[in-house]
Amino acid sequence: MPKLTIDGTEIEVKPGAALVDVADEHDTELDFGCRDGMCGTCIMTPVRGAEHLSPASDEERDTLSNFDAEPGQRLACQVKILGDVEIES
Repeated sequence: MPKLTIDGTEIEVKPGAALVDVADEHDTELDFGCRDGMCGTCIMTPVRGAEHLSPASDEERDTLSNFDAEPGQRLACQVKILGDVEIES
């Protein structure tokens, strides 16, 4: 089972689990103002294992660019976990 490490807490997840659901279930520090990749409140930074996240959609890339996100940052509401990953909220 993949492991998600978020702000120092390690959580085992099912492959393909939506990060937004895992974050809600485990009461993490990630904030979600929406669930459809448009508002930008859940921008996060993969620290390790970014290759184990689902690919960014065109809409996610557009939203990140509108918020001047740094290279590599993602919208947590759009990410599915495919393998071990560590993120910073």
